Amino acid sequence: MKRILSLLGLLLALISGQIHARTLNDVDVILIRGYTPVVLFDASMPKYGDSAFSSFWEKQDESYWNYYKNTLLPGNKGRVVSIPWSSKDRLNKGIVRSVAERIKAEMAKGLCANKCVMITHSTGGLVADHLLSSALDSRGSSYDYSEIASKVVVVIDLASAAGGSEVGALARDVAYGVGCSNIITQKIMGFIFKGVNCGAGEDSIGVTNDLVPTRARQLNGSQSTYTPTLMVAGEGTAAWFGPITHLILPGNDDSVVAMHSTCGSNSPAAVDSCSATMKPNGELAKVSAPKGLYAAHYPWIMTGEEHNDMVKGKASPRETLVTRTYGNFAEVNSSTGFWIFKTNYRRIDGDEGKTSGQIIKQYFSF
Repeated sequence: MKRILSLLGLLLALISGQIHARTLNDVDVILIRGYTPVVLFDASMPKYGDSAFSSFWEKQDESYWNYYKNTLLPGNKGRVVSIPWSSKDRLNKGIVRSVAERIKAEMAKGLCANKCVMITHSTGGLVADHLLSSALDSRGSSYDYSEIASKVVVVIDLASAAGGSEVGALARDVAYGVGCSNIITQKIMGFIFKGVNCGAGEDSIGVTNDLVPTRARQLNGSQSTYTPTLMVAGEGTAAWFGPITHLILPGNDDSVVAMHSTCGSNSPAAVDSCSATMKPNGELAKVSAPKGLYAAHYPWIMTGEEHNDMVKGKASPRETLVTRTYGNFAEVNSSTGFWIFKTNYRRIDGDEGKTSGQIIKQYFSF
């Protein structure tokens, strides 16, 4: 009888947990954007502490998160707050501090009183990783980030640049004068970034300095956040620069960041998938994948979206799939061909024609 009662108690607990599972509909959400390279190299762009900092970067945030704020998150019972930061600053010289101060100011108004979820895109993943991982060493430091880390229960990284980007490394080389002898490199970087000048120096490229893979991993590799971080990795081709950046980025990529970064790999080796047993299109097959992940990073969705489409709301040209479930995702198996020509797939049920944002909105829970 005691065994039956204990099993019944466990069942009721599990049912209760499912009933009270939280989603993006009933939780406060913090949005941290990536950076926009077309404005980065303009000397007039304000830095943290400048009088125009808030007014300029808040406008950038407003347009950056249009799809999420106006399409995916309306009706949310919690608060949705986007946190501005200046691309002209460095990670440890203005960015993380300004983001932390803004979040703490919003917390004083009630944000995250009942915990919250952080959604990042691109370089925002590097910002969030460093902010939350710094909380591990915050005791005795000049600024305490642990209050924020204690409130953020999950980070959702869209096309994260937490592991840096080789495209940023080339831009750095041009700005430092190293790449000025190579006319092809100059032309490519000038085409993509529209403003990076040969020999302009370290101060001209702001956070791009921190996007160099060796630098990004120096910042995050040894002190990765233990906040559960759910990665969304794409392999799409951006219309006007994707064919060029595919030649620069190692392994598979989303036209801006390689999968070694977007999958949460703890090393910059070229990989073609987040899963060693599944291609990004859902085909079950042996494929190159990260041999190790950052602490608490769980690759869970791969998609055919390219880097910027993840926040613009354009549907993936291929179906989205899950590699490690977190939430209430229903997977389906399918196949094409027959006998030795048979190919097996595993994807999220009902994902066809949906954006990764819609998939997250529909299925994500914690």
